[in-house]
Amino acid sequence: MRDLVSALLLLAERGAPGEAYNICADRAWRIGDLIPLFERLAGIGLVVEADPALFRPSDEPVILGRNGKLKERTGWQPTVELVETLRAVLEYEMAHPTP
Repeated sequence: MRDLVSALLLLAERGAPGEAYNICADRAWRIGDLIPLFERLAGIGLVVEADPALFRPSDEPVILGRNGKLKERTGWQPTVELVETLRAVLEYEMAHPTP
């Protein structure tokens, strides 16, 4: 079962009504870390160029949630490795190409 679904099911059983919980990974990933994983899975090389015009001053350099409250309340742990999520996304996109 995907991590998000398992967290939601556990929250339905054990979460406190009205409380907010972060469903998130235990670490932050840089886009630069994801590209080589995706290239390996897809069997292709990518040319990656950052466009400074697309960066916003309000962008945060690191976004990482804290899932301690979720884990404490429900016993939830992330179990799906990032590479498996990327593989699933790639397989889906290959099976459902955008017109």
